Amino acid sequence: MATPRAVRSGGNGNTQGGTQGGGNGNTQGGTQGGGNGNTQGGTQGGGNGNTQGGTQGGGNGNTQGGTQGGGNGNTQGGTQGGGNGNTQGGTQGGGNGNTQGGTQGGGNGNTQGGTQG
Repeated sequence: MATPRAVRSGGNGNTQGGTQGGGNGNTQGGTQGGGNGNTQGGTQGGGNGNTQGGTQGGGNGNTQGGTQGGGNGNTQGGTQGGGNGNTQGGTQGGGNGNTQGGTQGGGNGNTQGGTQG
């Protein structure tokens, strides 16, 4: 996996160390404004896909090592503000799902190794 550092607004295909205008695909080392695909080492404003080492503002997908503001999916090592899904090693403000090793403010689901408000 390459080390991310670029900005991607969108577009189809892979972008490494540069900028891609738009569409679906992988972005490494930058920012993805929207669309579907994977974002590594940057920020994904919205859309479906995986975000690693950055921030996902909304949409469905997995967030690892960052923050997921809302939407459904899994959050690992970060914070999930709301929505349904699993939270591991972080905090889940609300919604349904499982919380492991963190804190769940409210909602239905299982809490393991943490605190459920």
